[in-house]
Amino acid sequence: MARDAKRKADDVAAAAASKTAATVSSKWTVTINLTALKRPVNPPTSEDYSEWSLDQLKLECTARKLNVVKNTKKVDRAMILDAWDANKGSVEALLLRQQQQTKGGGGVEYKRTKGCMFRLLNVVFSDHFFEAFLATGNQLSREEIDQGG
Repeated sequence: MARDAKRKADDVAAAAASKTAATVSSKWTVTINLTALKRPVNPPTSEDYSEWSLDQLKLECTARKLNVVKNTKKVDRAMILDAWDANKGSVEALLLRQQQQTKGGGGVEYKRTKGCMFRLLNVVFSDHFFEAFLATGNQLSREEIDQGG
């Protein structure tokens, strides 16, 4: 009996999915199972983001990996998605720049590694560097350099 009820529920869900699949918005990129959510969400049928529900907009922002603040209003989410559609590359660059600013500034190329200052000191005080420094014309001895010149 439980099997029959489960089959019937699966058939109803499949029929509902096939009906909505034909009319789903072309802007809908969510690929997760919508029936497994705590509050099931139906795919939107409108091409206009302002007609979508807040849950649909949240899922769409998450599917596109847009880091939108949790309590952003429905109108603002719709504007973000419109801007994303209109100019995807620029919005990606803007979001990347904002993420870098909030995570401590500069990019990876300016990041100082754990031992870089020690490596610099090793280069400056190496015998090879000292010999090259003497070749530039400043003829101080090592003792004079150690005493400040």
